[in-house]
Amino acid sequence: MKTPIMMLGLGLLVGLCSVGCVTTSEKEEVSAPSIPIIGQAEYVTVWPNEFRYRARIDTGATTCSISALDIKRFERDGKKWVRFRFPVPSENKKAKLKKSAIQEYPISRDVNIKRHGAADQIRPVVKLMVQLGSFKGRIEFSLTDRTKYTYPVLVGRNLLEGNALVDVSKSYVAKKGEK
Repeated sequence: MKTPIMMLGLGLLVGLCSVGCVTTSEKEEVSAPSIPIIGQAEYVTVWPNEFRYRARIDTGATTCSISALDIKRFERDGKKWVRFRFPVPSENKKAKLKKSAIQEYPISRDVNIKRHGAADQIRPVVKLMVQLGSFKGRIEFSLTDRTKYTYPVLVGRNLLEGNALVDVSKSYVAKKGEK
């Protein structure tokens, strides 16, 4: 038995479809966005040293993170800065010739990292010039010692959003400069 409310709902559905639904005879070809597809692990190049790091793609992470050593906060002209070194990547054959110079950057902000089974950690965040596949730009990274992890870089949503789609069944598929 159809109640007046069911009839009203059915009438609204029919009315909406006559306005905004596409029928099979009205189908248009829809093109996919021109956003590159990357895998669950990729290479990221970081300037100014042009170090190439293995990176884990983490869609659950809000902010990117990078391994940094000897992190020291200081003040310059009344603003917060940080001094640190990047670890030399082991995969980069050219890196043997490069030294991990001391880096100094203004702190964009501090981020509170909640860790499962451990105390929260306050980390400095800096803007770094990086390249992942066809994307090259200045992105915020939190600094922490990741030398005990397989991936010295963790790529979060602040880099991924609008720049890449992630296919977790793939790894190392991003092509430099390819769109």
